[in-house]
Amino acid sequence: MQTILREAFAPLFLFKDDAEGDKFVEDVLLSVVILWLPTLVFFIFYKRDTPKRLARGRAWFPTVIVAAVSTYTSIPSVVDTLQNGFSVENMYVDTDRARFGLTFYLVFAITDIVLGLIFYPGEFDLLSGWVHHILYILLQANLLRNHASAIFNAPFLEELPTFILGLGHIHPSFRMDLLFGATFFLTRIAFQFWYSYFIITNYSYDHPSTIFCVVAASIIPILHTYWFIGWLKNIKKYLGIEKKEE
Repeated sequence: MQTILREAFAPLFLFKDDAEGDKFVEDVLLSVVILWLPTLVFFIFYKRDTPKRLARGRAWFPTVIVAAVSTYTSIPSVVDTLQNGFSVENMYVDTDRARFGLTFYLVFAITDIVLGLIFYPGEFDLLSGWVHHILYILLQANLLRNHASAIFNAPFLEELPTFILGLGHIHPSFRMDLLFGATFFLTRIAFQFWYSYFIITNYSYDHPSTIFCVVAASIIPILHTYWFIGWLKNIKKYLGIEKKEE
């Protein structure tokens, strides 16, 4: 099985030798177990009162799983960054935890595209679906190939609001709009702008992935700001001034 998977992924240039290939395959297999088994059980037993709500819940469950795993893998990097500050030499490197986090997200993105086409095409939109997933697959493949997984580890903290949002889409009793907005601002606005500033100001660092990270760091804050403005437009509803809609 490892030989088959290693040969299948070789054209993507995610690894440079057999040892790297074996580790990548191990991470892929573990990711598949963690993501696919709960998703399969959820798809079998999850029920909603309308087909649209059923499709929405199914669409968000894999996202909840990857958001939980990504947030967990980010914690050591976030703590280290907050305590010791940024060090470019320690970010364009590899760690086992960071490589697994990227590999897990890679498996999720491919899985979500396939499931979206089959089970919830109406919930898989152009921007947050196709564009987001394809660009992230390309970026993460580059980081894995060039041993720079650590630079993407701390930003996985930004999946925390996604976890909160996803729970609310699975069932309205889990909906926490204000908590989502607060965590979105702290992680995807404040933290991301701080992190992006560091990456952009180190644009001259000599590493094969630098240009990809600088481009991503320039675009992601704009996208997050666009989404946050959309949330702010509905803040009266979240504060209870206007009636909520599921």
